[in-house]
Amino acid sequence: MLCEHKRGQDGKVVRWKGRYVGLGDKQTYLFDYDEVWVPVARYATLRTLLAHCAAEGMTILQLDIEAAFLNGEVEEEIYVRQPKGYERGDTTKVCSLVKALYGLKQAARAWHKKRDAVLAAAGFTPCDADPCLYKGATGDVVVFILIYVDDLLVAAATKTAAELAKGAITGVFKAREMGEPSFFLGLQIVRDADKGTLQVGQHKYVTTRLERFGLDKANPVRLPMGVGARLTKDGQPLIGALIKTYQELVGSLLYLATGTRPDISFAVEQLTRHVAAPTMEHLEAAKTVLRYLKVTVSLGLTYGSAAAMVGYSDAEYAGDLDTWRSTTGYVLTFNGAAVSWTSTSQPSVAHSTTESKYIAAATVAKEAVWLSYLIKDLTGTATPMRMRCDNQSALAVMHNPVFSPKAKHINISYHFVREKVADEQLLPEHVPTGEMAADILTKPLPVPAYTTCRTTMGRVAYTL
Repeated sequence: MLCEHKRGQDGKVVRWKGRYVGLGDKQTYLFDYDEVWVPVARYATLRTLLAHCAAEGMTILQLDIEAAFLNGEVEEEIYVRQPKGYERGDTTKVCSLVKALYGLKQAARAWHKKRDAVLAAAGFTPCDADPCLYKGATGDVVVFILIYVDDLLVAAATKTAAELAKGAITGVFKAREMGEPSFFLGLQIVRDADKGTLQVGQHKYVTTRLERFGLDKANPVRLPMGVGARLTKDGQPLIGALIKTYQELVGSLLYLATGTRPDISFAVEQLTRHVAAPTMEHLEAAKTVLRYLKVTVSLGLTYGSAAAMVGYSDAEYAGDLDTWRSTTGYVLTFNGAAVSWTSTSQPSVAHSTTESKYIAAATVAKEAVWLSYLIKDLTGTATPMRMRCDNQSALAVMHNPVFSPKAKHINISYHFVREKVADEQLLPEHVPTGEMAADILTKPLPVPAYTTCRTTMGRVAYTL
């Protein structure tokens, strides 16, 4: 693509680099624009919105904007060669670009600005918690619009309000109206109006992955990782195509773990640590996760009656045998099921179980504060969130912000949780280890404990 350089008011060239090319009388440069960051909705925002809609019995409609990037208007002075077969007149002449094209680095940004302007004219404003969740009203009815590039969900308390909000979009952009959503961003949505539940799963994706990796006929297992299993760097390295197979398999599992399957998050997190240098043991462990998914293919997150958000925070002390770092795990549930979760290695080595649990609590505190802002945008009210921890010493450090020889070395950023506890935004409380839902995100568990954690996170069988 050929772009003529443009100068700003100060006479300086606006972000260009490249080679000079001659086209007729024009001095044209080949642009290489910096990447422009464009926001997309978080999965946690999507799940929280669906949980809210399930509890309130809201109508949800789905739209797909056709050729979305072609709607964006170009602000820069850009010229393109005439497409082959469509030349007019002198073939050495170029066309001045008015609207964005697919392939332009600023096309996504131009679409975002155009979309934002249209929604603003219709009375919708982006929420503070997530700029891709818009809030407006049709009469006295509050309407939400969630946007992921060109995929939209419109949610309102009444179908009439949702239809009117949808009309504000389809009146400007050509869109495919898909009615009540059944698939959105690869997630299957099943709604039972009689029971007042909304279930989210990835049944079809799991089935295709089993077939892709030749495990659709394999024997199923009851756990994604055996009790006491530990993955290390040692072992027989994979070679050739097996490395790409492992990386593709882990990528598929990671998509499931971040979408609707928090129950495999710990196993997948362990596998991702070794994508650069996998071994045969790692490949077998990844296949074990798929064999577990085969027997749990019909599980889904189920949202229903209104329930306050509750957070569970846990950590396994020095669980990584290669680095001796601890593993943080947390899960936040809302209206019956998990809306946000993680399993990740802590950035530094903890000196005690108390420290590892405290660091985990600080991690979930940041996510909990953000989610509280999101829920306030959805419900209009803000309430303190209960955060459950199974370590009394860590709870004492959160409640007592005084100097302690055992905590003096902890990074100051982790003391954020103390401030939120003092402000009563977070209400830490002790829970027995047997009731700690986040335990499933920090270590391999036996079947009974694993099943209990999985149920607490809101996973039940459903029929597609």
